Amino acid sequence: MTEDAFGKATGTKDKEFFKIEGASHIETYRVPKYVDVALEKLARFTQEPFNDWR
Repeated sequence: MTEDAFGKATGTKDKEFFKIEGASHIETYRVPKYVDVALEKLARFTQEPFNDWR
């Protein structure tokens, strides 16, 4: 997702643009140092409470 597309995203007040410096989109799937950063962020995200969704 580009920064432009992110800015146009609506329907939520809880969003975050997470950019991995130096990584291209495809590299976030196959370069271990970028995969590790992405997975750490995903792990933190999935551990947060989702009480506001109700």
